Amino acid sequence: SMNAFLIVYLCILISKAVINTVLKYVWQWPADHDQPWYNHRTEIDRERHVVIRAFTDFLAFMVLFNYIIPVSMYVTVEMQKFLGSYFISWDKDMYDDEMGEGAQVNTSDLNEELGQVEYVFTDKTGTLTENNMEFIECCVDGHVYIPHAICNGQILSAASSIDMIDSSPGGDHREHEDLFFRALCLCHTVQVKEEETVESIKRGIHQGKATSSYISSSPDEVALVEGMKRLGYTYLRLKDRHMEILNKEDEIERFELLHVLNFDSVRRRMSVIVKSSAGEYLLFCKGADSSIFPRVVSGKVGQVRARVEQNALEGLRTLCVAYRSLSLAEYEEACHKLSDAKLALQDREQRLAQAYDLIERDFTLLGATAVEDR
Repeated sequence: SMNAFLIVYLCILISKAVINTVLKYVWQWPADHDQPWYNHRTEIDRERHVVIRAFTDFLAFMVLFNYIIPVSMYVTVEMQKFLGSYFISWDKDMYDDEMGEGAQVNTSDLNEELGQVEYVFTDKTGTLTENNMEFIECCVDGHVYIPHAICNGQILSAASSIDMIDSSPGGDHREHEDLFFRALCLCHTVQVKEEETVESIKRGIHQGKATSSYISSSPDEVALVEGMKRLGYTYLRLKDRHMEILNKEDEIERFELLHVLNFDSVRRRMSVIVKSSAGEYLLFCKGADSSIFPRVVSGKVGQVRARVEQNALEGLRTLCVAYRSLSLAEYEEACHKLSDAKLALQDREQRLAQAYDLIERDFTLLGATAVEDR
């Protein structure tokens, strides 16, 4: 490669400069050779330290012999890389019949960089799959809801609205069911791409058509919000720090978004603190089962855990959902902890993690979701 050639030539150049510097001082060691008649040294040169004089002579020899690295070599190697890139684009084994395109080379250094690759690591999303998230089901207190045709905003034909498995729910379950659906409509960072009127959204839902389109950095969140729409709870928009939801009774519910505890790979969960129109403070949290179950103090953990394990065996991406009702004193304490952590000048990330850990506790488990990465 070009780097190897440069290193070899550079070593030769440095070696020649060092050898000539040493030979110069060996030749000038006798007194009669110290000052030849054609190169008398000045008084400043005589007083200069021998190390400084040797270093100056070394640099002078480097300049004299720098022609050993030819400029033409750069042109030759770059031309070789340029022609080699065409062989990659002409490779029939890398031709995609569906797209009708071959490999596209955007840099002439590609063949050199590919030659240095030893290991290829890949995840599943978007590489081995279509990066198309499909909401499969959700489990609330052991009762499973399956909207059969939610797929990134497209509602497929022959879709049944709700398929409930297990025994019929009671009054307590109805409350947890509403909280579960509200949690998934509120605990996210999804944005509405095209806002529509409430009447058009209602008409689209009743006709089985997709209405508002959602965008988010996480396709899982989009799939969950779309799944909740199919189950009767539609996330409308975030306006003036208020999140609006259209519930099953076609009524608009407004929640004030107070705090967002963002997701991170260490906690493996995210939370939001909202205030309902009735003045109730609610902490909704969703995350991996390993990060939610240890923080749960009530709820049907056994039934939900069994469903999560079954979905995981089927290769589905699972999330658990929990909530906690906060009193005014607990909310003010949480605000104080978050404010102190965000204003800290040192160890801010660590203090935020500690604040999140103290706030996200004593949950009531609501249920779990299952999303397929197609």
